[in-house]
Order: sequence, then C-alpha cells, then structure tokens
Amino acid sequence: SRRAMSTNAIVLTRLLLSERPSLLRLTQRIVGSAPAAEDVTQSLWLRVQRIEDDPPIANKRAYLYRLAANLAIDHASGEARRAQVHEEAQALLWGADHTLAAERAVIANDMLARIERAEG
Repeated sequence: SRRAMSTNAIVLTRLLLSERPSLLRLTQRIVGSAPAAEDVTQSLWLRVQRIEDDPPIANKRAYLYRLAANLAIDHASGEARRAQVHEEAQALLWGADHTLAAERAVIANDMLARIERAEG
C-alpha cells in the first residue's frame, strides 16, 4: 500500500524540477562529469520522495541544495575510493614499478590454478 507523499516531499520535488539545471551544475562541479551529475540528481529525486513532514523544513530550497551537495560528495568519494582500491590492487599485483616480482608471480599463478580447478 503506497502511502501519500508528504507535503515536504511534494514541495521539494517541485523545487527539484524547477531548479534542476542549477542542481546539475552544482553536482557536476563536485562529481566532475555530466553523467555522474545525472546519477546524483536521480538519487536526489528518489531521496526527496521519502522525506516526511516531521521534522518540518524551514528553508526547503537550502535543504534541497545541501542534500544535493552531500549526495554528490558521497558519490565522488565512492568513485575515488573505487579508483584507489583498483590502484592499490594493481600496485600489489605488479609492484610499484609494474614488474611482477617472481614470488608474486608464483603465488598469483597458484591462485589462478586453484580457481580454475574449483570452477572446472
């Protein structure tokens, strides 16, 4: 049973639609790309739908922009973390100078062989 949207949610949704170009500009400055800004704005829309009337929101426009910025920062740090993890994995595998150390090669090949055996 889908309950009715709160007044806050309705007003914030209308604001989001009218302010969308500005919100996209703001989030793109934070996340660095138009597709990522679109993703953040989509998340913002979904989040806004679930906002209750309690507690009341005094300045809905400021609230919407703050929420957009927070979601963009979360998104950007998520991307950065993924990039960092990937980099660390590469460094671990290849060593800092991208030459696979002999013992690492043996361990990696052994692991691959075990995985292939398990799958086959």
